Amino acid sequence: MESSMLPSEKKMMTVIDNSPELKEPNLWQAFPGLPDLPQLGIRARVMRAEGREVADMTAGDIANTKMGLNPGFIEHHKETRFDLKRKDGTVVFPRVEGELYDGLPPRYELGFPEVMDAVAQSYGIDISKTPYKGFQTVSGRIALFMAFHGMLARCKEKYPDKKPAVILDSLAWSGYQPLFKKLGIEIIQAPANTTQGFSMSSEALKETIKMATEKGYAIAGIVPIVPSNPSGHTIDEEELTQIGNTAAESDAPLLLDVFYSALAKSGHDKAAPMGRLAERLPPEVLKYIGFLTGETKVISSNKKTGTIIWFAPKGNEEIADTIHKVAMDSIHRPTSTYPRIDEVWAQHSLHTFRGPNPDKNHIHQAMGERYTLIERNRKRIRDIFDTLGLPVVGRDSFYLIGSLSTPEGDTLIRNIDGSPVAGPIEAIERLSQYGILGAPGRLFNPTKQTQSMIRLTAASNEAELDILEQGLTQLVDDAKRTM
Repeated sequence: MESSMLPSEKKMMTVIDNSPELKEPNLWQAFPGLPDLPQLGIRARVMRAEGREVADMTAGDIANTKMGLNPGFIEHHKETRFDLKRKDGTVVFPRVEGELYDGLPPRYELGFPEVMDAVAQSYGIDISKTPYKGFQTVSGRIALFMAFHGMLARCKEKYPDKKPAVILDSLAWSGYQPLFKKLGIEIIQAPANTTQGFSMSSEALKETIKMATEKGYAIAGIVPIVPSNPSGHTIDEEELTQIGNTAAESDAPLLLDVFYSALAKSGHDKAAPMGRLAERLPPEVLKYIGFLTGETKVISSNKKTGTIIWFAPKGNEEIADTIHKVAMDSIHRPTSTYPRIDEVWAQHSLHTFRGPNPDKNHIHQAMGERYTLIERNRKRIRDIFDTLGLPVVGRDSFYLIGSLSTPEGDTLIRNIDGSPVAGPIEAIERLSQYGILGAPGRLFNPTKQTQSMIRLTAASNEAELDILEQGLTQLVDDAKRTM
């Protein structure tokens, strides 16, 4: 990893090395009054309405690229509609006369097994040899919530006298926090290190499990994001295999959140090698593993599915059965969480499309110029940070994480008098004065060093990146004059 690092990435590893709190397991603690991502997005819109220039890095929406999907993929979506059939020969996506929405049937369905098979195969799983249990719903967030219900039920049944906890990456998507809070599950974040960066490693996982056990927690689940949100770090096949073994040894279900795998340069099936894990791991380990995927960052942010696939090797189905049963009971209750047929149709098209270039990942080809722009923007953001001598990482996700500090950890986010800002809320306010609004690092980890960090999105446009570059350049110049 070291030899391929850019200067800005090496600086981020130095930041980690100089951050003792980041290098140890941490119990999550919310920061009172810190705005969430939707609130920051609203603020960006208000700033624009006031006539101010702003680089809105708050969340990132694939629509912000202003690029359409590959026309060949759209044709594939239309032309193959009637090809998918159930075992009884009926068409899964029929056209019904008199119906408004592309003639799709106006009914709820609990799930589409034929589509889940296509998703599993897209990730390299040989479904003739590797049984699984799966479910679909209207978004990744809801799919996670339902899976967590199942993981919690198993934990309470096996360890009724212990408080449940879940282990996350050292920097982890802020959306997990309210989900776990609703379920009464504590969050423990694994240590960062200069080998895996902010992604989970098997050694960091072992250290975190040891800490959790000593504090009397039962591990309800382990949830690495592959590639990471917010850092874009990946976890290679060998490390994922070791993480799987560690999870099984600790009797802890391992849910891999691979929502961003479609944006990895290696392709979704290489960044999240589920088929290879199924081949390498014995059934008594494989049964602990499931994964979440969806189309939010590829097709649309408001038209998407969330799909959980959990391995269920013959004779080792108990974990998959528990999670699947609890999740399906949850889907039954509110009909608004049933998968929507038009979105599932798009999901099937995405995972069955094969572009003209056999050497290029088929989802990248389906995205067309969208993927090209995401990759170009990732490079430009890294170049901006390299030029300014700032730490940043972000190669394989929708996002990058930067540290507006020296590699030694001295913050560059300073007041007019040169004093460091007092906290993350003050950091947001100060950065907005430079025309920059991003997700503060404190949303992803509770330690002090993250106060200088900011998540950036590659789903942006040239004008916003120009504003970002100008604002960061001014920030660095001002800090140098006052430090």
